[in-house]
Amino acid sequence: MTSLKYITIILILLFLCFSSRAWSEWVIERMIYSVPANSRESSNQKIKSTFYFSKNRLKSLQGNSGLIIDYNSNQVLAFNPARRLYWGGTINDYINEIKRSVAQSKKNIEESLKKMPPEQRKVIEEEMKKQGIRLPGEASQSNIKANVKIERTSDKKNISGYDATKYKIYTDGALYQEVWVTEDVDVYKDIDMKKMNEFQSRVNETLSSLYSGKDANVESSSEYRKIFERGYPLRTIQFLGSNQAIIEVVDAKEIEIADNEFEVTDGFSKTTLEEVMKVNVGK
Repeated sequence: MTSLKYITIILILLFLCFSSRAWSEWVIERMIYSVPANSRESSNQKIKSTFYFSKNRLKSLQGNSGLIIDYNSNQVLAFNPARRLYWGGTINDYINEIKRSVAQSKKNIEESLKKMPPEQRKVIEEEMKKQGIRLPGEASQSNIKANVKIERTSDKKNISGYDATKYKIYTDGALYQEVWVTEDVDVYKDIDMKKMNEFQSRVNETLSSLYSGKDANVESSSEYRKIFERGYPLRTIQFLGSNQAIIEVVDAKEIEIADNEFEVTDGFSKTTLEEVMKVNVGK
């Protein structure tokens, strides 16, 4: 569940201006991991994710979880490469399936908490708060405007061969993120940003009934989006209590991508989105 949330956070971060220039095709590899706050050490438990951008199409692959969005046809494919399973439908179908999944998850959480002894329930609820999962009966914060402050620092760094500038993001006076942004990776110039923004807003709104809504609140603000109007995030540090979640680009290449990279149905068995997601979470 946490890794799926990180994927959502990554996509929301990448709000760049759409351009009518020639098509560009990129493959971006990232590593996702967490370490104690203020630690300079890395982690041995890193999750690799790969993103493909080509001709108004986006593909993400993380472990046994894959997603393809074609903004030309408004089609979505979710797939599990290890089990050779897939689900396909329109963007509307995908959103509706997520709504059903979220509703079922909320119901399962509430039923499980009711059956727990008070002490165990308290421990689980504290962990849920750390993960940003909304407790039963807790009001959503998605409609509360965040007080966002952006600081563009003078810090420069070369990350994976690209020069980047460090930004600090504060919300309600507290440090929320540090983001290193480069102007040399123009990934989203061939993505219909209007469609992408709408898609992310709908996904975010759906998840807000399960999650606290704070992340979406900050990252949908105009102040936050302005950071990425001319650049791409190469390293993002998300501060989560006593820990920090890190998303960093380890490779970024502008190369030609074959169209079949966005096709997964050959040799795969079609199933429900719930089954695809269930298998992915279990791996």
